[in-house]
Amino acid sequence: MYASKRQSFSFPVYRARNRLAILDYQHNKDRDQKRNKKDELMWHKHYNKRTGGWILEPTKVDKSFEYLVKLTGQIVQARLTDPQSMQRKIQLSLEDPRRISTTIAKTPAPSESELLAKRQSRFSKD
Repeated sequence: MYASKRQSFSFPVYRARNRLAILDYQHNKDRDQKRNKKDELMWHKHYNKRTGGWILEPTKVDKSFEYLVKLTGQIVQARLTDPQSMQRKIQLSLEDPRRISTTIAKTPAPSESELLAKRQSRFSKD
């Protein structure tokens, strides 16, 4: 699970996780069907909620993650040869959603003193 829906990520992290998911999918999409010790093709049963019936699906060979070793090496090498500090300021890209708005509010926030003057407690006796 690269970008869980139960966890929030900043846009750059979300985009990086999605790109990792794409790499994983592209590397493992054409896996062969698994065979047992008798060299027979392996299958597994799967219940389909929509049709209410059972279907047979091929069991694939296990995923390989050999591409991650090369990718990790490239990331470390890029970091080591980067002349700029990791603390540098980075411009937001044009498609970054943080450029749209910092909040979902349609009006600018009033000052704290204005909000404090309007504030009413439900427990006040006035």
